[in-house]
Amino acid sequence: MGALLAIEEDSEATCRWIQALEDVRTRKPNAGAAIKSCVNSAKSITTNALVKAYLKKSMRPWRSNSAGFTKRALLWLVDRIREARPDLWGRNVTKEEIEEQKSKVAKEAAMLMHQVDENIDVDRMSEVTSDGDSDEDSETSDEDFSDEEDDDDDHEGSALEDSFGGAKP
Repeated sequence: MGALLAIEEDSEATCRWIQALEDVRTRKPNAGAAIKSCVNSAKSITTNALVKAYLKKSMRPWRSNSAGFTKRALLWLVDRIREARPDLWGRNVTKEEIEEQKSKVAKEAAMLMHQVDENIDVDRMSEVTSDGDSDEDSETSDEDFSDEEDDDDDHEGSALEDSFGGAKP
């Protein structure tokens, strides 16, 4: 967030892309097309490369009928920019106060990011199978299979291997 705020952008352009994203606030989370339109509009207006990257990443979890996560990410950005740049909205503020406010917002954003649980066991998450059981809970494990079965060249290729070129010629 600090890097995003450090990049200077024309104040009129900043106001325009923020106003484009403000339209998201009134949209329902299931109005995906309208939210996507707001994001595309903001991306075309801004000259800040980090804002464009943020907007692009906010569209990653986007689905046309459930754009709630995207909406939340966009409103978070708008609120942080509004808080960091009070001069954009007609307030008479000195440059020192603006820099102080920017650093305060960047610090708060960094603290929020550190509060996110970084200890999530990603390996454990990937081991969970589609039916909710983990690989550790299943009856068969990788240890039950010997290497001899993998090296066996006597077997015929399956129909899937034949159709996708997985079998050796």
